[in-house]
Amino acid sequence: MPNPIPSPLGGEADPNTWDFEAGNGPLPNPVGHTFPLLKHDAEGQWRLIGTGFYISNDGLFVTAKHVIDDVFEGDRQIAPLAIMHLRSESGLFGAQEYLLRPIMQCWLGDTADIALGVAAPATNNLTGEMLSHWSWPLTWSVPSVGTAAATYAFPGHAIVQTDGGQTISFRPELYPGTVQDV
Repeated sequence: MPNPIPSPLGGEADPNTWDFEAGNGPLPNPVGHTFPLLKHDAEGQWRLIGTGFYISNDGLFVTAKHVIDDVFEGDRQIAPLAIMHLRSESGLFGAQEYLLRPIMQCWLGDTADIALGVAAPATNNLTGEMLSHWSWPLTWSVPSVGTAAATYAFPGHAIVQTDGGQTISFRPELYPGTVQDV
């Protein structure tokens, strides 16, 4: 089923050729699932260091170990780390809101380039309702060589320093590929 709404993704893939499917049907676009990870540096500025994605609706996420490795010295975290939680009420491309969501804890793989983290809980100031969001379902199934795959990230971002702080602009990009080896 083609995506009925064109989206300004960039990258090398025509966004109308991709849908996001789960075992129970289509998923909304990656805006609510996939997010920029930011590091607060020694100069007091936020820096984009990579991308992660939620695997539960309450803040459990996965990223690559190399993305967050530089905020650790041994087992000690040496710099603040946060998720720029982008929210789209409709589930369509383009976030209407954002929340800078601190990361409470991370576990780094010993040999694999993988990290698992937990974002701080967030509650609505007016209703007290806990933030819940979309997540990518994981499976133990091994993909076949040749299966379509894609990466979704924010390499075209811009951070502009202003007198009052920073302005961060994210431009997501989607790059298609296939599973080469299992």
